[in-house]
Amino acid sequence: MDTMTTTDYQIEEDEANRREACYDTALNEYLEIAEKIKQKFEHFLDDTPICDVDFNKLRIMFICYELMASKANYHYVDDYDDIEYDFTEELNAMLLDEYGWEV
Repeated sequence: MDTMTTTDYQIEEDEANRREACYDTALNEYLEIAEKIKQKFEHFLDDTPICDVDFNKLRIMFICYELMASKANYHYVDDYDDIEYDFTEELNAMLLDEYGWEV
């Protein structure tokens, strides 16, 4: 059985604190990227029923969503090391809030 020393616990706590401290900055960076992607399809959104929307427009919107979803596994670099974040929940919340899309 592997036991953790006090130093191990301190390292783990420091890592969690650093991860939490960088969260907002990393999220803002990700949202800036997502915003640029959203600008590629937002002008297609109007009151047209989905069955009447041009297929190429739907395809572009789907590709943009897939791109935002793939970038939701965000790699943030701070002064010490790299941190991986998964912003999938934040992306889904944003899409639900802004467009009513439940993913």
